[in-house]
Amino acid sequence: MGVGVILSYIAPENLFVHVYSASVLPGMVPWFVILISQINFRKIKGSELDRHPFKMPFAPFTNYVTIAFLFMVLVGMWINDDTRMSLITGIIFLGIVVISFYAFGVSKAVPISDQPGNGNTDEIKN
Repeated sequence: MGVGVILSYIAPENLFVHVYSASVLPGMVPWFVILISQINFRKIKGSELDRHPFKMPFAPFTNYVTIAFLFMVLVGMWINDDTRMSLITGIIFLGIVVISFYAFGVSKAVPISDQPGNGNTDEIKN
């Protein structure tokens, strides 16, 4: 909070807009992942969901509408001069994260249960 107070005195008037808009894109990523995961889940488990007691009204249409609204927010951020730089920075950051994910082999990680010495009985055979 102290840094925020100091920045409010030495930074431009629209500091709040910059700080807030910098958190919007990273905050949207989980929502995109949730919505896309739910769409995929419905495709895979479609027949089983007919008997499910908790049904989302108008699904999967509501998922697609929500994704469209999130994209509209991103377009609005691109149009607004105050938030465009934060959007560009967020896109670059997400690109670095994706590249790092593949470059450092995280996508090929072995589950702990499959690693040697973790109770895997296949490796004990003599």
